[in-house]
Amino acid sequence: MIYCFGDSWGAGAELKKGEKPFVNLFDKPYKNYSFQGNSYPMIVSQIFDNIHKINNEDIVLVVIPPDIRWMEQNVDVFIPHMLKDDGYLEWVIHKDEYWFRYHASLFTYSIQSALDSIGCTYLFMHNYGGEFTIDKRFKSLINTDNFLDIKKSLTTLLEANDGYQAWQKDKNLIDGPVGESPFVELKNRKVFNSKYFEGTCNHPNQLGHYRIKELIEDALLK
Repeated sequence: MIYCFGDSWGAGAELKKGEKPFVNLFDKPYKNYSFQGNSYPMIVSQIFDNIHKINNEDIVLVVIPPDIRWMEQNVDVFIPHMLKDDGYLEWVIHKDEYWFRYHASLFTYSIQSALDSIGCTYLFMHNYGGEFTIDKRFKSLINTDNFLDIKKSLTTLLEANDGYQAWQKDKNLIDGPVGESPFVELKNRKVFNSKYFEGTCNHPNQLGHYRIKELIEDALLK
């Protein structure tokens, strides 16, 4: 079984009817827990909610969303908490990149520790932001071999320009790179300017999902 936890990239946002996200393209049974707007702390919660289902023969794919997203509590469940939500800006105003880097590393280590205890195969991959930067306290703890490519985002691996930084010191917060109309020619695009995004605004097209599948297969063979 393949388990996928992620945001819109894992869920296959902007794919046309009949097209499939990368986890569906493997010749294996799968469960895809990805959804649009998902956050990394929410993914940790999802994994621990489903940890009893995962065994040592399974593969777990973790698509890491922009670290600016967080989570809130609704009675006894967690829900996404992001820029558009009431109260988010008041909550985030005193946080800085140190906060987000530390917690992203903590979440990664928590997932790694849980999945290592099961003995399954797993792979992390991040949507944007160049290199996934690990907090100094976790550098000796996180196994970077379990990343598809810790130095390159999926956007970069899909041959597109990636200048995204989730937290910027001028407090100019954005939740992912700003997309462009699917009708803008690739040569005129500033970010998602490769064949793997043609016909979409800011998510991989079907060709892009096939390419992600190939990258995952190559990484797992190593």
